[in-house]
Amino acid sequence: MCKMKSILFFLFIVGFIGCKSSNTNSSETKEVSRSVVLEKVENSSSEIRELSKPLELSESEIIQSKNIASVFGKWRIQSIVKSGEIVDLPYKEWDMQLTFEEENKNVGIKSPCNSGGCNYELNDSKISIGGNCFFTEMYCDDELKNKWEKKLIEVLEDQTEVTSASEITLKLNGSTFNVELSRI
Repeated sequence: MCKMKSILFFLFIVGFIGCKSSNTNSSETKEVSRSVVLEKVENSSSEIRELSKPLELSESEIIQSKNIASVFGKWRIQSIVKSGEIVDLPYKEWDMQLTFEEENKNVGIKSPCNSGGCNYELNDSKISIGGNCFFTEMYCDDELKNKWEKKLIEVLEDQTEVTSASEITLKLNGSTFNVELSRI
């Protein structure tokens, strides 16, 4: 019984010291808090208004942002224009497609016989396609299909600018060729 009283007394003392220690810390904290002096910051109201204005973008910056965001994905070539004249596309029914991949900067190409790809760089509305272009080398009965695959690489390597991009259409311009695509 004596041991039990000693243990309880010991626990009481330890608890009391712990409480006293906690109270001391919080009173010190209160004193520190009271000693902090807030200084008045002098700002004219025009400076405050200027800092709180929303960020304004010019129309060209907005269009360029949309172009970049809208280029990625799968597209079907609708037309190619060379020096102002629409090029007769013998492969219209062949359904030539481009897929702009965002992560690895590759444009995939699907043609009637082969598939392939090229690297591309996109900076605002400027685009550069080419370098390391390739096609698989499957046999095609129609030699015209092989010629158009080579021609398509030439057309893509000529592209320098994204002139229009929406959810359903994409227009690319180059020095000789312009390409219009529709989203698949």
